[in-house]
Amino acid sequence: MDGLQYDQIGIEKLNLTVRSYNSLKRARINTLQQLFDAYQEGKLLDIKNLGMKSYQEIKDVLDDISDGGFEIEEGGTIEEIVDEYEVPNEIENISVCELKLSVRLLNGLIRGGFDTVGKMMRMSRDEIFSIHGIGSKSVDELISVRNSIKEDGLEYFESADRADIESRPIDERHKRTVDIETVNKLRENYRFKTAWLSEWYGVTRSRVNRIVHKRFNQGNWLNRELTDIDRNLLLQIVKEKKDFVDCEEGTKVYFLSNNEDDCAFLFVNDEEIKCFFLNMLPEDLQQIIRESRLDQLSLEELELATAGRTSSVLKKEYFVPDSPYKFRQFANIRGMSIDEYCLFLTGKEYSTAQATVTDEKIIEFLNAHYTNGKLMIPSNNSTQWFRSFISRNGYSIDEIAELYGYADNQNQENDIQGLEIIEDDMRKYNIASEDWLDRLYAENPLIGNKIISEKTKERLFSITKGYIDQRLRNPLTKFNLKVQMQITLAIITYAKEWDTGDESGFWHYITSQFGYRDDTGQLRGILCDCVLGAMQKNRRWFLTSATGYQYKSTIVVHALTTERSWMHFYEFLFDFHHFTTF
Repeated sequence: MDGLQYDQIGIEKLNLTVRSYNSLKRARINTLQQLFDAYQEGKLLDIKNLGMKSYQEIKDVLDDISDGGFEIEEGGTIEEIVDEYEVPNEIENISVCELKLSVRLLNGLIRGGFDTVGKMMRMSRDEIFSIHGIGSKSVDELISVRNSIKEDGLEYFESADRADIESRPIDERHKRTVDIETVNKLRENYRFKTAWLSEWYGVTRSRVNRIVHKRFNQGNWLNRELTDIDRNLLLQIVKEKKDFVDCEEGTKVYFLSNNEDDCAFLFVNDEEIKCFFLNMLPEDLQQIIRESRLDQLSLEELELATAGRTSSVLKKEYFVPDSPYKFRQFANIRGMSIDEYCLFLTGKEYSTAQATVTDEKIIEFLNAHYTNGKLMIPSNNSTQWFRSFISRNGYSIDEIAELYGYADNQNQENDIQGLEIIEDDMRKYNIASEDWLDRLYAENPLIGNKIISEKTKERLFSITKGYIDQRLRNPLTKFNLKVQMQITLAIITYAKEWDTGDESGFWHYITSQFGYRDDTGQLRGILCDCVLGAMQKNRRWFLTSATGYQYKSTIVVHALTTERSWMHFYEFLFDFHHFTTF
């Protein structure tokens, strides 16, 4: 091809990227001849906004032309295909495999990364020319399909010949070829490591860099089948909170997240590479992943959310991280204050280990100043810290007494009415439900009086441990009433086997039955909440006192007291209270 021919070829025919094309146009380089002249004179790198990547792209194009000549395929009015068109939401994410396209055009679109109808309908002029193997015939076909979709909308897909579409062969060569567009997306937002490509393909890193900067995308890792084996491996990743699994069958699974609202799973073996973003997975898997927060949090953050303890102040829970410095680092990465980050990560407000005033200390102080049913708090140096603390938090002494259950005793008549309410909590009642757990709570005022079989026990312990594991992994998990009832029944059943001479203590014994060493008290708090919810919502006896809820006493009475002995004891206490003058 001589100089005159080069002078007649515009640079728009060279399939350059938009950045390179626009940079050359601004430099008034309009023809192939002008481009060759600028390259040979070493002027390309002087062009504004034309960096090394664009320079290498142009050099590759010119080398290809010099080695093998340059052919132009005319045909197809490109302007017809790039006019403005707003793609309806209902067809935006439909795969191009659902279109009535020739195999050549379909594989070209997939190689180019235009794998959905939305992407195909928005293809720019430069993107059309960038697809290898698309000539005038394919352009005409693309225009025709676009026009049909514009006219028919969703009806186009409903009228498609399914048998013809499903029998159409997909280019198998691209199952393991590098999917450049997907790789670049993962590199940009999902912390994909380019070094993995060196491992997968057995090539040097310099070779990998050349591959991912190619103009033509011949690979396709998307829109693949998720097999049962893939599903099990994915669930293993989610359950174990890992970012990599290497199974014996030869498949390697990688987990990547953008730490905002999406994640991706890569399945790599000798035959193919598959990539599934979150919205490409079945809905049940999407729900499991979102519940585990893997789409929002990094694995380090998931670990950070459990590396701390919960502290209660003024009946409100706070999270105290084991490593405040690391906690603050992750808050800065997300551009949040440490208080905002703590709420985002744990659902609780932030507190430091230096915070010395807790509910335990407040209750200890109130106990020391509670005499004859009244709080007597003198104004002196020893009580100044308490008065200052409640004042800073907007409470009066009376309000604090009400909050913690230390308000003045009611008269004797109200006391007797309260005892009658408790008596009602010890009555059997009828319900319409056929559920065995509902009936157990309704028919047994003392839950531990119900003898359950060993088989039922095993199933109960297994199910409730699963709930506890889930809650400890994700503190934002909420238990419904049925789960609270199951966990409470498990606690009471365990308590029947408690050795009162065990020096390690009641709660150490109970939490260890669920398989945990609860040094921080986190599991104890979860179990206590379940006992309170299950008992009160089922109108079952629950002991309270001026010092707060009596979880241990409630559990032990339900577990170790027979209904007959309890009723005799209760009648004695009621008569004594009713007829004795204080």
